[in-house]
Amino acid sequence: MAPPASPIYCCCCIPLRNGVAYISLIMIALALYSAWTFISPGVHGIASIIFTSVAIAIYTFLGLFGLVAVKKKTYKLLRRFSILWWTFTVISSLAMLAEIFVLFTVEKNQIKRLCKEEFAGDETGYNLELIDSCSSFATTVAAITFGVHVVVMTYFGLVVRRYAQVLRDRLAMDGLEHSTQIQLNDVEQSADAKN
Repeated sequence: MAPPASPIYCCCCIPLRNGVAYISLIMIALALYSAWTFISPGVHGIASIIFTSVAIAIYTFLGLFGLVAVKKKTYKLLRRFSILWWTFTVISSLAMLAEIFVLFTVEKNQIKRLCKEEFAGDETGYNLELIDSCSSFATTVAAITFGVHVVVMTYFGLVVRRYAQVLRDRLAMDGLEHSTQIQLNDVEQSADAKN
């Protein structure tokens, strides 16, 4: 017997249905976090405003859709949720790459200005090397965030897909049992008709 291609449990210990529900709740929490970061001070260029607004809407939609799909326990809804998840994973990964590109090309001066303001109150003063170091740190953090995003979204996508497959398999088994029962009833009826 071949091992399963994707996880049986979410995070090694949570049943798939609960895992998908938690993933959906995480998406709603991300929407709230995105809204909080949006209203906090910092770099809010046009790219950031657009990205954050779209992220809030998509996180909320995905979270609510996932919760409905888990509640209904239907293969069709979970399959759609899985498709939406993978679509969002690809689009959000590309959007993060685009935002990173914009942050470190178009809005690079804003990042340097923020670094300069951060170090302005420092007793030692600041120099260009320190500002460049701060800018490099911001680039590193953005790259790490992107990497974690891709890994987590891919894993969660596998969990959602696996739960949809489990429901599909259960549906197929129920259909097989139902068709077997119909065939048995037909055989019994034809045997009764012969007697």
